[in-house]
Amino acid sequence: MHYKIQGEWLNISIDEAFPYTTLSDFLNAYYINPKKARTMLDDDVIYLDHQPLLTLQAPLPFNHQLRLHIFKKEKIDFLPEPLFELEVVYEDAFCLIVNKPPGYIVYGETKDCQGTLVNVVACYYKTHKIRAAVRPIHRLDKETSGLIFFSKSSFFQPYFDHLLAAKEISRKYLARVEGTFPWDDYECQLPIGKDRHTNNKYIAYKNGKPACTYFTCLERTDRQSLLRCELQTGRTHQIRVHLSTLGYPIINDAIYGKVSDDRPMALTADALSWIHPLTSEIMTVNIEKTL
Repeated sequence: MHYKIQGEWLNISIDEAFPYTTLSDFLNAYYINPKKARTMLDDDVIYLDHQPLLTLQAPLPFNHQLRLHIFKKEKIDFLPEPLFELEVVYEDAFCLIVNKPPGYIVYGETKDCQGTLVNVVACYYKTHKIRAAVRPIHRLDKETSGLIFFSKSSFFQPYFDHLLAAKEISRKYLARVEGTFPWDDYECQLPIGKDRHTNNKYIAYKNGKPACTYFTCLERTDRQSLLRCELQTGRTHQIRVHLSTLGYPIINDAIYGKVSDDRPMALTADALSWIHPLTSEIMTVNIEKTL
C-alpha cells in the first residue's frame, strides 16, 4: 500500500495497491478487536478524505484516501533511566529495534520496575521527544544479548503480536558452545518444562511443552563450536536447555553449563526479520557480533 505520515496522521491511498473494500476488512487485517474498532469510530480517529467514518461497514472507494489519527502523543509509561547508552539498530514510525547488552532483563513485573531495558528505552523516548508507550513485542533472557523489537504504535501492536505468534517475526541467534558439535544441521524437538527442584531453571522432559530449535554449525574445533540457532517456538531458556541437554552447553552459561571467565554468556540474538505492516516488504536487521 502507498502511504504517507503527516504529523499524527497516517494517510493511505485507496488505489490499485489497496486490497480492502470496507473499513471492517482493513481493521481486521490489523487484528483490531471490535471494542477498539468501535472506540476508534466514536473518537473520530478514522476518516475517508476529510469525513469521519461512522460504521465498520463503510465502503472504501477507489481514488480516495483513508486517514487515521493514530500517532497521537502518549504518556511514556516507564521510568526513564540512563543505565547505558542505547544502541538503536533500526527505527521508523512503527517500530524500534535495539541491541540489548547482557545483564539486563527486558522488563519487570510492574510498570514501576527499574534497572531494565524498558527504562533505558523510556529514557531514549524522552530524550528524543518520542511520546509513545514502551511496548516490547518479545523478550530475551537477562544473560542473552541482542535484538529486541518494540512497537511504537498502539494501532499496530496487535499486528506485531500476531506476527510473533504466527512465527512471522524471525529471530536468529549465534551461540558458541563447549565441544565439537557433530551435526552440520540439526533439529532439536525436545519438550521443555520447569525444573521443580531448582528455581528459574528449565529441563527437557517428555511431558514438557513442545519446543523446536534448528541448529547449523558454522565453525568447529576440538574444543568449541559456533552455531546458528533459529527458534520455531519461544520457550524460556529454550536454546540453552536444548544445547545443554544435547551435551554442548553454551560457554559461560551459569545455569546450564559452567563459567570459565568473566566474559558474558556466548549467546546473542543477531538477526531479526518481520513483515512491514503497510508495504508487506520483508524487513531484516543484523548486528555484527564476535563470540
